Amino acid sequence: MWKQLKGKVRRGGTSSSTSQPSSGSDRPDPFLGTTPNAQRQRQLRCLVDEQAPESEVVGRPFEEETEAARQPAEQGVGSGADLIEEVFGRSSSEGGSEGGGMEGDDEGDDEGDDLDRDARLARAAEIAEQMQRVEGKCPYSLDNRVVIRPKGTRGWVEPGWDGKGHRRIVNTELGNAIRYCFPRMVLVGGQRIAAHSWDHYAQKEYGNSGTCQDRVWEMFWNYFRLEDGASEPYARFVFHNAARRRTKDSFSEARIKAVTVYFKTKLWKPMTNKRAKKIHLSKEEYLQSYVDWVCVDQEAWEWLCEYWASQEYKDISDRNRRNRLSKPGLHRYGPEGHVRKEQRLEAETGVRPTFFEVYLKARKGTDPDRPEQLIDEGAMEKMAKYAEYFKRSHSDDVDFLKEPLDVAVAYDAGGGLPHGRIGLGDGYVDREAYSRRRSSSASSSRSQSTAETNELKEQLRRTQEQMQQMQQQMQYLMMAQVISYVVT
Repeated sequence: MWKQLKGKVRRGGTSSSTSQPSSGSDRPDPFLGTTPNAQRQRQLRCLVDEQAPESEVVGRPFEEETEAARQPAEQGVGSGADLIEEVFGRSSSEGGSEGGGMEGDDEGDDEGDDLDRDARLARAAEIAEQMQRVEGKCPYSLDNRVVIRPKGTRGWVEPGWDGKGHRRIVNTELGNAIRYCFPRMVLVGGQRIAAHSWDHYAQKEYGNSGTCQDRVWEMFWNYFRLEDGASEPYARFVFHNAARRRTKDSFSEARIKAVTVYFKTKLWKPMTNKRAKKIHLSKEEYLQSYVDWVCVDQEAWEWLCEYWASQEYKDISDRNRRNRLSKPGLHRYGPEGHVRKEQRLEAETGVRPTFFEVYLKARKGTDPDRPEQLIDEGAMEKMAKYAEYFKRSHSDDVDFLKEPLDVAVAYDAGGGLPHGRIGLGDGYVDREAYSRRRSSSASSSRSQSTAETNELKEQLRRTQEQMQQMQQQMQYLMMAQVISYVVT
């Protein structure tokens, strides 16, 4: 058992693929730290259950997954005691190589057996800790679910978090549910295609849950709970916006993963995600790769491989890359985003930061001699434009950096909603504020148009009166001339 464990799980929780080259190979290990989560879970379960990884069913029903996740806690494995007894406790009584000592141990050496057992006990405790992290417990109890409320157009705030330590990123869990509920093949416009957008998730039924979208919604709220008083329609709006973005990112990441796996397994060359983004494979090369959550359906995998290799997709990918490179707004929020960055800064300083304090923190340059220099000139231009419009509606002694983000100013400074997004603070500002601003702008425009129309009508009325007066005067003059001619 210990021999199996040595090659499958490394210390510190880092695992390696079972497809590595032989120990005598001079090739560098390109798989270091790249094993998919699903495979890592199967390896760890294998160590606990003494089953081969092949016996683990990929994509089993969610209820079975969560039951397996809850089982260790119910059996007391969380402390590691039962796991140690289950995996290693029978070695002394059963004997044999399967449960016996480490490689190279002398079976007749009692002291060696004690050292062997101590090492295995320590290793088992380490595995128990890893199992807790990998499996996790689905907090079905309402008291254990993380309380969240929607923020902006696709963000979430965790009111109970103090801004310290590692926390589950809400939209990361959403992405996990999206990948788990992959609809496989769907019928769109009379054609069978592989689902690759959030709208496609509404085209496929998922058991008794309704559609795949409905199932993702259910799984999402198995981990989280909406804050009391928060608007559920608003939460649905943010959920669907976030799901739309995460679905797009998931399939983009799947293609990048396929490229990296192909280079590592077929070419034995290291490959980073940054480089893989710019590489397009042929359909045959994609098919030689593997992405676990997509490959659950061979037809869907083949369709995606053909789609990724098509000229249409290459053109779209290259265009989007050019747009991203030309688009201002580089930042260093990391995976947490603006909202969590705001909470962390509040925990550090004890004072809730303003929007621009977080905005500047995430865009600060790396030059120590010029701390005011931002990493993106576009961000500086946006702030300058915002400051210009801010002064028009506020007094000169008000510092916009210390004030909350003014949605009306951001709306006007960004030219409204180009491409459906506000120029500054998109995703952070509530969409209702957009609607109010647009309604206010439309109402203001209508009022201005009505006033201009009324003014034109008044001018026309005055002109008509003047014309009538002039006509009357002309008539008087003509009559006077006629009378004068007759008299003379």
